Amino acid sequence: MEYTPESAQIILNEAYTIQSFSDHSAALADQSFFFSNYKTSTPELLYVHAGGKVTCLAPARLRLASIPYAILILCLSEKCNFHFDGKELPLKENDLLLLPPNADYLFHTMQTPFSYEICFFSGTLFFPQLLELTAKDGYCLQQLPPAFGPALRALPGIEQLLAAPDADTALYVSTGLHVIFSSLIHTCRAKDGKLRLPEHVAMVKQILEDDYQNPHSLDSLSEFTGVSKYRLCRDFSDCIGIPPQKYLNQIRIAKAQQLLRTTSLTIHEIGSLTGMDNTNHFINMFKKNTGITPLQFRQNCKL
Repeated sequence: MEYTPESAQIILNEAYTIQSFSDHSAALADQSFFFSNYKTSTPELLYVHAGGKVTCLAPARLRLASIPYAILILCLSEKCNFHFDGKELPLKENDLLLLPPNADYLFHTMQTPFSYEICFFSGTLFFPQLLELTAKDGYCLQQLPPAFGPALRALPGIEQLLAAPDADTALYVSTGLHVIFSSLIHTCRAKDGKLRLPEHVAMVKQILEDDYQNPHSLDSLSEFTGVSKYRLCRDFSDCIGIPPQKYLNQIRIAKAQQLLRTTSLTIHEIGSLTGMDNTNHFINMFKKNTGITPLQFRQNCKL
């Protein structure tokens, strides 16, 4: 089986409907989807069909009819109401919502502009985990952990990833989704009392989240926890999905994205505030994690 961007375009173009609550329907919404152009013959693996940003420019209802893809949504606005299967949920900024295939959902918002990032994907090997995450309510709703914002490339810059025809791109996108799903599964199990982080892993995780402005080597973390750095790195990666240093870098990038969206601080100032005093290093790290430079990210946020 080989997926094509044309099939995803047809499905999504037919699925979206928008109803305005005002007379400003001419500037109602902007849907900036980018469709996968890389090839795969393995439908059991995670495959991103499309992704991008939806922005509502006037009070409206945005409905997506049932589609054969699972959906991952990151809310970018302060609040809106999400309707799914007879339930109404208030969403806030950085809420991460996972929906199974054939979901029919509705966003109802009076706040404008309202926007969210969205990713449409499939992969039969993931379905058991997808069913576990959505079994209770028919969806999975979590506040996005700071470290995992850059992992989901349904963000500005996704076009460079989805348009690339090589297998490395497929692996990169799939890996990013795996990181997010691992975090969601871990969080859900922990809430249900099925999983508890080892004490040394929890300690390191808290240190990195609270003190991301400062450097933290494996040696220093090992000394603080009293656990060898090899065991610490292994256990942290097994529980969180990525090594400690990568977790720290992703927290820093997520904080930098927030500052780029909400302040007029310079690129150098934002880098320094997030623990990256060398501006060139900050720019390179930001681009490595997001696919675009900090300046491009800020410009895209103003669109």
